[in-house]
Amino acid sequence: MNRANHVPTTSGSSVTDVLASLALPRNRLAAHRHIVAGVSPEVVIKLIALLGSDARTVCAMIGIRRDALSRRIRQGAHLSPAQGDRLYWVALAMEAVLSLHNGDIIKSMRWLARPDWGLGGETPAEVLTSPMGAQAVIDLAGKIEHGVPY
Repeated sequence: MNRANHVPTTSGSSVTDVLASLALPRNRLAAHRHIVAGVSPEVVIKLIALLGSDARTVCAMIGIRRDALSRRIRQGAHLSPAQGDRLYWVALAMEAVLSLHNGDIIKSMRWLARPDWGLGGETPAEVLTSPMGAQAVIDLAGKIEHGVPY
């Protein structure tokens, strides 16, 4: 079950459309072009604010040190393509997790911090550090949301 093309199932004031909130394109080719051109590190700051999370947690999921993020912001430099790619995958995974929890950010962030046997006992936040890990989190959230055994 490929959940990378996950479409949020809730609407209204709930946070489910993370890509739109971060001004990231949904179309895969457009996303590729955006990532290669260089994603602004300010998008990470927007994600931190959107999730109401601390910088350490979000930076760990994306795979960038907080001091490196601060330096890129000060210098006006873009994220590397690898960092932009991880940011994009984290945003996709967060959409799936938020959809699972009906847009509830607090429940979503708690879920990310709890080990899950569907992820081999790792927490979703630990697994989000790679594109394949993010896909595993997307798949797991989709299975849970739709009542599919895992």
